[in-house]
Amino acid sequence: IHIITSTYKRLDKLKKAVATVQKQTHTNFIHHICSDGYDKEVADFVTGLNDSRFVYSCIEHEGSLGGRIKKNQIDQLPNSSKEYVCFLDDDNELNSNYLEKLLTNIQGEEEKYGVSCCQIYMDKFDYDRFPEYPDIGEDFVKFECIDTLNYMVRLDLAKPHSHLWLHEYGTRITHDFDFISAISKTTKLK
Repeated sequence: IHIITSTYKRLDKLKKAVATVQKQTHTNFIHHICSDGYDKEVADFVTGLNDSRFVYSCIEHEGSLGGRIKKNQIDQLPNSSKEYVCFLDDDNELNSNYLEKLLTNIQGEEEKYGVSCCQIYMDKFDYDRFPEYPDIGEDFVKFECIDTLNYMVRLDLAKPHSHLWLHEYGTRITHDFDFISAISKTTKLK
């Protein structure tokens, strides 16, 4: 599993997020930590972990980077139907069995399900505001919101849709839904 975390000058929050990744019961992962511009403190922190599963990179740019980090990181990963990607914002924390739960959810049915969902839900308010989005199923619309922390996607399905993280394709509040909605047209969500 590839975990992508984008960060911008929030080292204290990032440290808490990374600590929850270090405690995962499923330990076969690579955590890609990418800063919005070079950040020596973050680079030193990741290097200081002394753990090859944690990789630091940065993207130099002009203007706001936003979802471009996620697009850039997805595009650099291998196009594999055997590997997955999920996202962890630098101000979020994971339960220790988070990765294990996502994998167990689709275990033995990887070819059938390209997305493993963990508490994925959609805000009725957002759905009403954006009626052009296809319905991704009643089971997923009955809760409150879709968030970055709610899903894991097979890499071969994620890569063709990485452009949806760019601001030109929707708004910041709908990126996750745009991404899941597009992928749900080609695979089943579980």
